[in-house]
Amino acid sequence: MVKFEHQSIKIKALASALPFTESQHSVDEQTSSDLGFEAALQIINKYQIDLNTIGILLFISKTADYRGPATALVLHNRLQLPIDCLAFDAPVGACGFETALNVGSSLLKTNNTKYALCIFGDTTSKQLSDGDYLKSEIVDAASAVLLEKSYSDDLLTIENLSLSNHWQNYVIPSGGFRTNNLFNHLVNKREDQSKENLHIDFSQIDNAFEVKITNIISDKLKQNSFKPVILVNSWSKNSAMAIQEMCTLNNLTCHFTETNPYAFSASIPLLIEKIFENETQEIIDIMTISFGEGLSMVTSEFKIQQSAILKTIKTNSFFDNGFVSHEM
Repeated sequence: MVKFEHQSIKIKALASALPFTESQHSVDEQTSSDLGFEAALQIINKYQIDLNTIGILLFISKTADYRGPATALVLHNRLQLPIDCLAFDAPVGACGFETALNVGSSLLKTNNTKYALCIFGDTTSKQLSDGDYLKSEIVDAASAVLLEKSYSDDLLTIENLSLSNHWQNYVIPSGGFRTNNLFNHLVNKREDQSKENLHIDFSQIDNAFEVKITNIISDKLKQNSFKPVILVNSWSKNSAMAIQEMCTLNNLTCHFTETNPYAFSASIPLLIEKIFENETQEIIDIMTISFGEGLSMVTSEFKIQQSAILKTIKTNSFFDNGFVSHEM
């Protein structure tokens, strides 16, 4: 796995937002950027952040508002950030949290600004038909993380693995430019699945990662002298439980996203908030393991303070700028 190390960067704040509905699926007009906007506002208002000190804005999602321009530019305007703030998108789904830490930290280290604001999340319910059983297993959610330059010696580490020969096992066949006949060639399609819906082949994903997971995680656990809390972000419960079993053998605490509900990139922030509810320590060592479409696996290791975790908000607010649809 390729490894990135970031020193003197810390998580200043982390906040999440969920739809205020019984299913926790976003209302028709609401997008992932709407949820992320509310999460980011909570951080800015809570810590009274001077907007001029935010020099980087990232929006990380596979359900962006537009095919152009970048949703980050729309959020830049909505948040009233300074004109000299870098803003761009990255089309990443379930691994969005680790991508936010990695890209945000990389840019922040070489930038003359104090903060990087990273917003990530998805409204995947809009990519599944009402009759699709997978729709009941997910929630729509978005999170925001504020990264800050610091003088501490704490290390933030990210490692990436790409198994791109399996990309067709976790894909949305239409909605871009290369739609063609991909949908017709996919195997293990669900009964109510259409070409506009998210396609995911759990058995193939498990097979792809099974060979890699054991060695990679075993090596990482052996290398660590500390005992981090392990957070697993995987829609496949089989993969998550395999990691949990390894952690148990190594006397490590492990939490994983339950099959119902699954919040994609916002799963890790929601898990962090959950474990701090019963945690007495002010600072916790965290290791995350996320699996995403592509296929990709990303891990992160970092310390986080309890005071940095804000309570999740629920909202149906949206940017009144046209209706929401995934049709071409």
